[in-house]
Amino acid sequence: MATLLAPYNNAMRIGQGFNTFTHEICINDAVVAEDESEESILQINDHSRDFQSGCSQDVTYTSRFVDNLSDIVEILNTSPALSIKSGAIRGGINGAIDTDKFKESDLNFFIQVKAVNQSRLRNDVTSFQPLPNMMKADFSRIFGDTFISGFVDGGQLDALLSIKVHDKTRIYAIKAAIELAMGRPAIPSGGSRGTTSDVQKSAEATKALPMAPKPGNAGKPAADAKTGIKSQSPWNTSTETTITVNWAGGGEIKKPDSRWTITDLLDAAIAFPDAVAKHPQKI
Repeated sequence: MATLLAPYNNAMRIGQGFNTFTHEICINDAVVAEDESEESILQINDHSRDFQSGCSQDVTYTSRFVDNLSDIVEILNTSPALSIKSGAIRGGINGAIDTDKFKESDLNFFIQVKAVNQSRLRNDVTSFQPLPNMMKADFSRIFGDTFISGFVDGGQLDALLSIKVHDKTRIYAIKAAIELAMGRPAIPSGGSRGTTSDVQKSAEATKALPMAPKPGNAGKPAADAKTGIKSQSPWNTSTETTITVNWAGGGEIKKPDSRWTITDLLDAAIAFPDAVAKHPQKI
C-alpha cells in the first residue's frame, strides 16, 4: 500500500487513524498488529548505526526566496486547512511562522535542511478495528482516511530570513547579496558538503547584508536565541531584519547565549546533517 509523509507531533502513535487533509489525529488503534514480536518491525534506509564509518544520510537542502505564504506551506508539507484553522503556519517541529512579519517584509528567504537517518515501518499493522453501529457518514471524522504505520528518524531545520527595507532603492542590492551568500556555494544541492573556499566566499558575502548584531555590538537586543531575533541593523538603519529558526534533532546547534546572524545560520545549516546523525529524533 502507498505510504505518505506528514509532519510528526508527540501525540502520534502506531495504528492511529489520520486525516491527511487537516493533518489531524483520529481514533486510537484504528489498525492494530496481529503479531507484536520484534521481527515484525521493518526498518528502511538505516544510515545512523555507524556514523563514524562514513555512512551517508538522505539529506535535502532547500533555499529560495518566497513571495507567498503558500510556498512555505508547501515546503513544510503542512496542511493548508490546518493553517487556516489555527491561524498559523506550523510544521512538525515546534514553532510557527510569523505571518504578520512575513507580510510586512520586503524580502523573505527560506532555508530548510532535512536529514533522514532511518525510516521505521510496522509491516504487521494490518488489522482494521471497526466500531459497532457506526454511521457510514461518520467514518472520515472518526477514522480519517489513512493510519499511522511508522516514523522517520532524523532532523529538520527551518529558517526564515525576513528583511524590511525602508529605502526601497536598496531592495535589489540586498536581494543580490542574499543570493550570493545563501546560494549554491553556501547551501549545496544533493546533500554535498561543498568546499572550504565556497563556504568562505559565502561568509564574506554576508558582510554586505543587514543582520542581527553579535553580543557587544550596537543594536537592539535579541528576544529569543532559538526561535527568532528582531533587531535594527547597526550597519544600516534603513533595514530591519528578523531571523526565525526552528529545528528538531541535532541537539543544540548553536551556543544558547549567542544571537543568530546570517553567518551563524549558514554554518548551522551546513553542519546540521552531521549533528542529526549523532542526535536524531522523530520528524
